[in-house]
Amino acid sequence: GELVEINLLEQAPREYKGRLPVWRADFDDKYKTRLYVSPQTGKIVARRNAVWRVYDFFWMLHIMDYGERENFKNPLLKIASISAVFFVFSGLWLLVFKETRKSLSADVRGIFNRLGR
Repeated sequence: GELVEINLLEQAPREYKGRLPVWRADFDDKYKTRLYVSPQTGKIVARRNAVWRVYDFFWMLHIMDYGERENFKNPLLKIASISAVFFVFSGLWLLVFKETRKSLSADVRGIFNRLGR
C-alpha cells in the first residue's frame, strides 16, 4: 500500500506498548497496516494490521484480561482454571463411581438371582 500519513507520537495508542516517542506510519492497504519506527535507531519496533487486531482480540478473550491484554495471572482466569480442574476431577469421580456402581449392581443382581432359584 501507499504511505498515507506519518506522525511522531508522544502518547502511545492501545495497540503499541513500546518506548516513546515513536513514529507511526499508516498505509492504505487492505489490512490497514501501521508501522511503528524508533526515532533513535530507525528500526521498525512494531507492526500492526487488521489480522493482528483480530489476534489481539482473541488473545484478550483467551487470557480474560479485558483491560491491558497482557496479564494472564488475573483473578478471573485463576477462578476459571480452578473451576475447570474441579470439573475434570468431579467428572472422573462420577465416571469411576458409575462404573463401580454398575458392576456392583450387576453383582448384587446375580447374587439375588442365585438365591431365588
